[in-house]
Amino acid sequence: MELGPAKLLSQLKWYFLPLVLFWIFCGIMLSLYGYEGSFLLLNSHSHLPVTDFLGRHLTHLADVLILPLVVLLIAWKKDKALAPTTLFLMVLTGLTAQALKMWVFDDWMRPTVVCAGNPDFVCLLETPPRVHSFPSGHATTFAAGGLAFAWLVREWKGWAQIGVGLITIALSYTRVHIGVHFLGDIFVGSALGAIGGLFLFGIVYPRFQQILAKIPESRLESLGVVVIVLSILILSLRFIQLEVF
Repeated sequence: MELGPAKLLSQLKWYFLPLVLFWIFCGIMLSLYGYEGSFLLLNSHSHLPVTDFLGRHLTHLADVLILPLVVLLIAWKKDKALAPTTLFLMVLTGLTAQALKMWVFDDWMRPTVVCAGNPDFVCLLETPPRVHSFPSGHATTFAAGGLAFAWLVREWKGWAQIGVGLITIALSYTRVHIGVHFLGDIFVGSALGAIGGLFLFGIVYPRFQQILAKIPESRLESLGVVVIVLSILILSLRFIQLEVF
């Protein structure tokens, strides 16, 4: 049975509240300062050792090998269908973002090109990307993954979903902070991930529930041990590769 967008939104409304406020903020900033100006205003401030460290490392959480596995480890006992659903959302919305980057907005350059030579511009990466700026694939992934976490805590008080929404915004903002995306890039990317994920979740999640319901509980328990061990191993190797540890 499919979950309609309206019904799903009613259960995830507190997740969307901070996101909508953030989108309004982005719209105001873009209207007042423009695409480049809004980026420079935000990118040039708040550069402390701790914020730079967090920005460089937390931005990696959008890796398609990381976020679904984190959801799996947290949600496996309570909601086994959520992990494959999260992976599906991230991959499909992420591919949509990449298609827009490569074939529709392929001439949109990154801040490293547009803002080159500007003394206010700060980039924290030694070899930053230069092309395919719009929309932000990381912001898309963060918003789609955040939707899954919001679903996981939907039975808690509203502040839990609000917290997930705020974390989603903070993680998306790392792309501006480290100097690889404009504010408009993460604005559209996060909207694509959250809104696109909302429609996809209602279709895909019930399907995975039906598939897993046909598997005997004893097999699921054995499968769970293997899945969790492999997930921890893959996450550890991925973090080591990314030099997060």
